[in-house]
Amino acid sequence: MKKIEVLEELARNIIGDGKTPDVFFVSDNGTIVTITTDFPTAYFAWESLKNAYPQRECALENRTWGVICAVEPIEDGGTVLTVSDDSYGFWQPAV
Repeated sequence: MKKIEVLEELARNIIGDGKTPDVFFVSDNGTIVTITTDFPTAYFAWESLKNAYPQRECALENRTWGVICAVEPIEDGGTVLTVSDDSYGFWQPAV
């Protein structure tokens, strides 16, 4: 998968900066593959990657929270991956 440098730079500059509008980034093995302002769309993209490639790193991050969901090594440089999904703590849909 080819990295698009302008998207990578955008992600580096605004993930976790706490500003608005909120923007969500989904990465696959370190490459940004989805950018959206819609949380359900971003979550579906991340969950699809997680389920399709359970042995590959992926993440869902945004401006206000940082990392919301990830499949990542348990320890730096490790090969054993763990899944963290804080979407329920992040997203409270309007009732």
